[in-house]
Amino acid sequence: MKEKDTLPSDPDILEELIAEDQRTEIVTVMRLSFEKLSDKCKMILKRRILEGCEYQDIAKDMGVVSGTVRNNILRCREELLKEIVSNCTIFPELHHLVKIGRRMLMEKEVGRKSNRTKRKQ
Repeated sequence: MKEKDTLPSDPDILEELIAEDQRTEIVTVMRLSFEKLSDKCKMILKRRILEGCEYQDIAKDMGVVSGTVRNNILRCREELLKEIVSNCTIFPELHHLVKIGRRMLMEKEVGRKSNRTKRKQ
């Protein structure tokens, strides 16, 4: 497989890029990573991503406003990404995912710093 800096968004292309033997390892990394999340993050991500629930529905069930749910989802996705990056070191053959994950985390941190600077001005 040719190493990429970014993953394509089209699932069919992504499936072609990932070798069959790596799929099992990717699923294992995802499961390990998901299990390490807080119960709150597990619930929110499960409801939003796996069940396809709307922000308003999740907010109603949690007793919060939808903006809080949006913020929680962003934080939980970042937490999941960090876990994926740390768990990918278990499988050296998934080094390209670690590279992509680290780049995404760095870009998010740079974006946050930029936003803080803009707010201060």
